Amino acid sequence: MIAIVFSLLIPGIGHVFMGRFGRALIWLGGALAIGLIFREAPEQRELLYAMQGALAVFAAIDISLLIRSEGRTGRR
Repeated sequence: MIAIVFSLLIPGIGHVFMGRFGRALIWLGGALAIGLIFREAPEQRELLYAMQGALAVFAAIDISLLIRSEGRTGRR
């Protein structure tokens, strides 16, 4: 549950918490890329927040699916 909350706060941090560093880099890189793209467009701040929020939700879904699949296979 902690990993899911971490991913909602900052995409990828929940993956780091679970030891999935490759996926963490992908999620963090996506968040940074979105921030860099919209850095030059402050008038589109609402779109930036919406995209960052969606990315955080997808990262949380991804880590929850990983936790669920690892629980079934016994991998930790």
